Amino acid sequence: MTIAKVYSDVRDAWIDWQDYLINPNFVRRGIDVSWNGPSTRMPARVQAADVCAAVERREFSFQVRKDEAIVQMFYRFDESNEQLLRAMLAYYILPELRGLGASVDSSNALRGEEDALLDSEFDRGDSVLEGESGDARDFNFAGGDRDTLNVEFTDGTVPVWLRIDYDPVAEPRGVTHHDCHVHISGFPGARIPFAGVPGPRQFLEFVFASFYPDEYKEHRLTPELAPRNIELMEMINVPAIVTLSTPASMLFISEFLVAHRRNERP
Repeated sequence: MTIAKVYSDVRDAWIDWQDYLINPNFVRRGIDVSWNGPSTRMPARVQAADVCAAVERREFSFQVRKDEAIVQMFYRFDESNEQLLRAMLAYYILPELRGLGASVDSSNALRGEEDALLDSEFDRGDSVLEGESGDARDFNFAGGDRDTLNVEFTDGTVPVWLRIDYDPVAEPRGVTHHDCHVHISGFPGARIPFAGVPGPRQFLEFVFASFYPDEYKEHRLTPELAPRNIELMEMINVPAIVTLSTPASMLFISEFLVAHRRNERP
């Protein structure tokens, strides 16, 4: 899958789900598909204030209309624009997110405006990247200013989130740290291995099917819970992005997608 295909899929995902999404903020710049705004690394143990700070800084590809949860999609390719080097796909939600999201001009997502590059868990050090204009873009390692948040949190407020990371450049750590894995809230130290990197449309299908089953049924399924358009589902769910790594022993994403195509339980 090339960078052009990934960016096209992000746009198609927005068009497909636009009745359920708001604030499209995705952008392609150079070798990255990301979002139009700053990019701050989330801490290992994500707190409520971290998520709300990301909303305020517009660090998302788009938000879910129902609750203003944020969806982040980042893909980085090599100079040929054909080999995926790194990826990060994430979903974050808090009850307190409602009303915080600043409206984003939807046309921004379709223009090549300058955006800061992503600093995820695998970007460390003072790295820079040459943008299309030739300007060096520094990675942003600064955390959010929690004193500027517009929400006060009670003790025990914990965000619900998941994040898929792909980093084949990192030092190999075997089955305990596969280079393509998912982190989930409640178990931030756990890394569940994935066999491939979901494409943008795959990931959004996964988010809605997992976190918004009623909306997913309304949009995708018949009253008998069969896919409304099996050809579309096969087109979306078959082509995961193949990684450079050896396949993991626990292929949860593959099992989910196969079951999804067949309208069966994994």
